[in-house]
Amino acid sequence: LGLESLTDADILEAAKVAYRRATELEAAGKVSEALAAYAESAKLNPANAETYCRRGHLLLEEMRTAEALAEFEKAIAAAPGLANGY
Repeated sequence: LGLESLTDADILEAAKVAYRRATELEAAGKVSEALAAYAESAKLNPANAETYCRRGHLLLEEMRTAEALAEFEKAIAAAPGLANGY
């Protein structure tokens, strides 16, 4: 099934599930898996700036500065008032 067959509420719920999975993976130290889960969440709900912030912080920890900066820029674009993006 593609996303076109899901309701907006279903897509947002799937984004939340992916975000929760990402935070659990991050807490377990599974960085690459966490980054993938955050990416899935962001694809499903690109308006969630916190997802980009979490990806940015993980990428910084991995010394992937340019990629981290791109994630923080996405966070700022999604929610200019969110302090974590700066």
